[in-house]
Amino acid sequence: METTERPPEVSPPPIHSRRFAILAERPINKETFVEPWPEAGLIVADSPYDPAPSLRIENGQVVEMDGRQRADFDALDLFIAAHGLDLTVAEEAMATPSQQIARMLVDINVPRDAVYRLAMG
Repeated sequence: METTERPPEVSPPPIHSRRFAILAERPINKETFVEPWPEAGLIVADSPYDPAPSLRIENGQVVEMDGRQRADFDALDLFIAAHGLDLTVAEEAMATPSQQIARMLVDINVPRDAVYRLAMG
């Protein structure tokens, strides 16, 4: 007589790791909210420490950006000045009010190329 042996019962693997189980026990998003702290640079926009926007170009080179002279640029400033700006449109972009650019972004009648052109400046 043949007997069929049942395989040992195996419990299903846990759905979440222990880390996710612990996180699930905490109040929702408790650790994801940070109060603005401008002094430490932890603020999304409109920090009182934000420099006034400015751009000065001489001989096809950015010599001042946001009130900072080229000699004082950090690595990011140098990269933006050398590779991130279209200097042929930069002065026009700087002269265009932010609110006007924001309206262009949401206006379906403004071609993408027009917004892109100013954004590159």
